[in-house]
Amino acid sequence: TDRNETCRVYNNIFMASPGKPVYYDRGRWSGGAYTYIPADFDSNHNLYYEVDTSAGGNDVDILQESGSIFNQPLLADPKVPAPLSNSWSTVVTWFFLLPQSPALDAGKSLSFDPPYTVLADMTGTPRPQNSRYDIGIHEYERMMPVVPPQILLELLDN
Repeated sequence: TDRNETCRVYNNIFMASPGKPVYYDRGRWSGGAYTYIPADFDSNHNLYYEVDTSAGGNDVDILQESGSIFNQPLLADPKVPAPLSNSWSTVVTWFFLLPQSPALDAGKSLSFDPPYTVLADMTGTPRPQNSRYDIGIHEYERMMPVVPPQILLELLDN
């Protein structure tokens, strides 16, 4: 066969390509003689927004994925970057999750799944920050409230 045998697609956000399929087997061009969807393919815990999720448009049944979300991801500043126009560090900030995002704590744990172990996001933030991984390239950091020193001393004295 002319294909990869294993493929895992977990914790991704697919968005802003209305009417275009997410998974399209280029083997369709061969009239069915070849397939490029791996024999051992698994996808779940992804977020899909403004993409074609129909079974007829995709060669993988997205609607059967476990843990996947079909909703607005609520990103900090979602844009589609023009090729070669922005630095990677700038583009990554566009995809930071907002505090009310459905992608928070909705991902698949990849801590103990060799060789797919993922312990940090694209900015180096350890994963997970809460009970579960977030979907997307950014792990939302929940900041502990800062207690002013005077109040902290009063609390410790009591």
